Amino acid sequence: MNDLIQDGLLARYPEILGSLADGIQCDDGWLDLLDALFDEITRQCMSVGIPLPRARKVKEKTGSLRCYLSSKDDFIVGLVQMAEEISGRTCEVCGEAGVMDVQDNVVQVRCLLHGGRSGADRNRMTTIWRFDPNRPASLVRRVPGTTEEGAELWVLDLLNEVADDYCVKRATGFRANAVRGGDGLRFDAANADQRLQGMMAMTSAFWKRRSP
Repeated sequence: MNDLIQDGLLARYPEILGSLADGIQCDDGWLDLLDALFDEITRQCMSVGIPLPRARKVKEKTGSLRCYLSSKDDFIVGLVQMAEEISGRTCEVCGEAGVMDVQDNVVQVRCLLHGGRSGADRNRMTTIWRFDPNRPASLVRRVPGTTEEGAELWVLDLLNEVADDYCVKRATGFRANAVRGGDGLRFDAANADQRLQGMMAMTSAFWKRRSP
């Protein structure tokens, strides 16, 4: 990551990032994602009165973000999981929507402008984390793909995919009945445990930074 950009994150989140021995090991395109993640971690810790965790490693690994923390509650687990999933659909160079691909045995996420390939040319696309990666998606959506204002958002499709997998074993009754846009995304959800609430908070915080 560019030193100036990294210094800005270190200045904003000194307690979380101050112990990183190797710095932030990813490209600049994930800046908004990292900023959203650390901001939401800070908000959660302040809200429930727990100490801020220290980041042990923040890096790209096999194409996606990895963030290893000294401690985390279930809400923060959901934040980190969703950030890692979003990174798998976000160009590491520029931050625009991208695809995960393998070229010359290197896994990376790129948009078409920065070397990504079309679906026809891509030799595989992977997901980051799943309880059961071979299980087909549910026919009934848990998260709408469209906001109440009519905007179709890829990040909602991704959240639906991640939540659908998670709810195989936990929070089986979870449903987000509506999503409202505006200042981030607001979810009208039922039966969401702390981890799912973290996933939704991360999705909203990331999209807020992406919205014009």
